Amino acid sequence: MERWVVLTSGGVESAALLVHMLEKGEVVPVYVRTGFPYETAEARKIRSLLDVIARQRLHPLREVTLQGLALHLPPELAREEDVEIPLRNLTLAGLGALVAHEVGARGVVMGTLGNAPFPDNNRDYLDRLEQLLREGLRRPGFSLLTPFMGRPKEEILQSFAGRVPWERTFSCMSPVRGEHCGTCDKCRERHTAFLRAGLPDPTFYVTPPAPYPDPPGDS
Repeated sequence: MERWVVLTSGGVESAALLVHMLEKGEVVPVYVRTGFPYETAEARKIRSLLDVIARQRLHPLREVTLQGLALHLPPELAREEDVEIPLRNLTLAGLGALVAHEVGARGVVMGTLGNAPFPDNNRDYLDRLEQLLREGLRRPGFSLLTPFMGRPKEEILQSFAGRVPWERTFSCMSPVRGEHCGTCDKCRERHTAFLRAGLPDPTFYVTPPAPYPDPPGDS
């Protein structure tokens, strides 16, 4: 049976990804800390999520901490460009690959949808990164998978409804007392996706989020 490292952030996509990959083999969930304030709340939600996911094939959570950095995000985080973290996917994939090498996993799986306009958030970039990881690990068959890339968040919500406890997921980059703030871009994106999916949003927001307008041409 194949073993995979699944990068886990506690959000909608990574929670669905855990369920998706557990249907295919063993899963080693990995959470990477880089020093941002929201990570304490995020990690707590991840552990809560893992507590209710079927334990068969699921390894204990691995937390990898990257120390010595002082990265900062804008205080508002209200726009999509505010939530960009430089070299985010390079960092996540590289550290995940080290864990995969340690535990003998087939590769690393990421839940990115590829819909954010950041330079490292597309399959071409990740294909090149995959090749570098293969060379660096001396493992020609090593894979960096993105099975949800190109799919909208609302489609993920619909596909995994009833299989993922959405109330135990977390998508906020500016939490208030450990809860979703409701005003950052990630909270608005999350709430909008539930609305477009036609599903009730089980999330508690400190401030009710304003959903994004429908794209031009949508009715």
